[in-house]
Amino acid sequence: MRYTSLIFDFLRDWLRPGIHPVTVTPQGPERGEQVVLIHGLTHRAWVMRVLAAALSREGFLVQIFDYRTTRGTIGDHAEALRVYLGTLPPLPTHFVTHSMGGLVLRRLLLDPPPELNARRWVLLAVPNRGSPVATFWYRHWPWLRRLIQPLPELADTPDSAACRLPIPGRLPPFATIAADHDRLVPPHSSHLAGELDHRRVAGGHTFIMNRSETRKLLIAFLISGKFPESE
Repeated sequence: MRYTSLIFDFLRDWLRPGIHPVTVTPQGPERGEQVVLIHGLTHRAWVMRVLAAALSREGFLVQIFDYRTTRGTIGDHAEALRVYLGTLPPLPTHFVTHSMGGLVLRRLLLDPPPELNARRWVLLAVPNRGSPVATFWYRHWPWLRRLIQPLPELADTPDSAACRLPIPGRLPPFATIAADHDRLVPPHSSHLAGELDHRRVAGGHTFIMNRSETRKLLIAFLISGKFPESE
């Protein structure tokens, strides 16, 4: 079932033309802040819709960055993100990133836009130390790079882009969330120096953003700067 979902996501990413960013207006009392959601490899903006709805009910203006993940490098996507952020209202901005989306934002923040008013950031199953599955796929099926261009960048080898990406000197306050049964990005691979907290939730990698526990944790962090106490 997991591989069927990945193949379906890949086909969506590869075949759907154009870029389709999404804006979700606040449904609760407005906070005057926006949250930018950045999806991961083989996904498109649609995968963040459930999370976007939950954030809008908390009064956030939600922006979903849509990009064709398989058609460029992490650096290419970071530049596309830079252009996209320039189109958004000049509000205090939080980020929630899933998987490769976290590396895209890290790359951007090495040279952030001067007008960016970044507040807080939650990383969901981001391969900060690479992915063993990406390494396996790239080593055994090197032709996949023609279809999934950033695949070797996501490997858990010391020379991969994921492992060599510098940590920006001025990251917004951030916390990380990993999935207990994540084979693509094992929990130990999601740690990043400077994280204020690290939590694990039940389930796997692909739809971690849709778990109620994940939403509870990240909304609390965006509002208060800390996760709620474990029950």
